[in-house]
Amino acid sequence: MEHWNRRSVLATGAVLTLGTGVAAGKTKRTDGSTPFVEADGWSSIDGGAQRARRASAIEPPATVAWRTDGNEPVVVDGTAYLGGESVRALDTADGSLAWETDLDGRTLGLTVVDGTVYAGGAELVALDATTGDAEWSSGVGSDGDVSPPVVASGTAYVLDGGSLYAFDASDGTHRWERDTVTVNGQAMSLQSSPSQLVAANGSIWAVLDGSGSDGLAELDPETGETRWSGYVDAGTGGLAATDGTLLVENNSLEAVYTFDAETKSTEHKINDAYVTAADTGVAVTQGRYQLETTPLEDADATDG
Repeated sequence: MEHWNRRSVLATGAVLTLGTGVAAGKTKRTDGSTPFVEADGWSSIDGGAQRARRASAIEPPATVAWRTDGNEPVVVDGTAYLGGESVRALDTADGSLAWETDLDGRTLGLTVVDGTVYAGGAELVALDATTGDAEWSSGVGSDGDVSPPVVASGTAYVLDGGSLYAFDASDGTHRWERDTVTVNGQAMSLQSSPSQLVAANGSIWAVLDGSGSDGLAELDPETGETRWSGYVDAGTGGLAATDGTLLVENNSLEAVYTFDAETKSTEHKINDAYVTAADTGVAVTQGRYQLETTPLEDADATDG
């Protein structure tokens, strides 16, 4: 970790108290699965472990209070974290700098959970959210870039070079990895975009890359074993999740499908839709011409 350099703390006395973050994994549903508890705020580049792209804890400002340069900030409990050539922590009230830590290479995105900032990039790095000090780092042995992680139930899940890796979120211990998932006898690698991986409904869901069609896999979060896998249309993009439903974006067909996580079936199709955000029972989509909300039970299964 010698290549890291934590710069002087400019805002002395700034103390962060993050939200409850990830559950310890002791609470179980009736089906034996562990519910994923989100951190308070916008804890990743897509909102949280379900990539729902929403955060009810953040209130919009009445006016612009301050500005700064940076990419894809995440906001947790009054602190904004920004990546780039370094990771910075800013007070959301006035923009003052609490700490800044230089990394070896540019970050690809941040996730903030349970008092730790996780940065994807040349390697997966964990920083103390209060001080910026390095807690641990873990390379995954490929020449690719490590995605910003999905953090749920004490585990950090990252994509790199078509493989999925799981690390203990507290110390970086390698737990398991998956290079391929078999769908009807065909071995398919995992897609590399962080938007194609979510933690929802007690499982890890990932988009697979196949020849002629894509796939969707449900994995056990503790072991990485396949719980279910199946084909989806080629051109599948990002995922978002809410209330037992996955929202599956298809960039080629310019549509979003709703997928029932229990029955493993496509329920509805929303046409002219690209970017998806998920709220309780509602899909928010951006199409070619407009932004609209669609109650999931009202989405037309035939023509959107």
